[in-house]
Amino acid sequence: MEDFKDILTTLFKPKLKAIGFRTSGNSFYRTEDNFTLKFDIWKSQWNTSIDMTFWFDIGVFRPDYYEFMFHKGLPNYIRTNHCSLRLGSGSVLRKGVPQYSYRLTPQNKRELTEEIENDLDNSVVPFLTRIKNIEDVLEFKDLDPVYCSDTNLFVGFVLAQTGNIDRAQKLIVEYLSFARYPTNWVDRILAECDRLKLKIKK
Repeated sequence: MEDFKDILTTLFKPKLKAIGFRTSGNSFYRTEDNFTLKFDIWKSQWNTSIDMTFWFDIGVFRPDYYEFMFHKGLPNYIRTNHCSLRLGSGSVLRKGVPQYSYRLTPQNKRELTEEIENDLDNSVVPFLTRIKNIEDVLEFKDLDPVYCSDTNLFVGFVLAQTGNIDRAQKLIVEYLSFARYPTNWVDRILAECDRLKLKIKK
């Protein structure tokens, strides 16, 4: 659909490129010191040539955490569905739902273009601009405490590897206190804490 390509080319690509993102098709990424920030646009499988639904999500990826979480090798091409922390468009835009979709038809291109430009300028770009170091990633949990409930664990493990032991221990203890997790998952976390020389009590 040419109208979608126009929106991708004139809105998403230049605005994300301006804040350091590189692109491949509908997928964008920016590499920081301790993680990669991902921004992907997804299209519905039910789209037609004149009626298209699409949405975006934002993720944080780190290879060692992916292997810890999923116990398998790295994918050849990283997208947001491989990210341990993942925010839906609705959370970023504060729409009251985790995922918010755009619907594009020949009749609404102008209005939708204005909506997307407003969303990018007022919500998406400011959010992505703020995520520069590992502590900034904690904002994921603020925007979606359910789907990003592992944020403290992710940030804690990264901080442990960069030498910030006290802060790492505090975040991981907060994570373990947040809910009653399966015993095997807690055991895996504690084993990783031992490897990282963190003092976390069961």
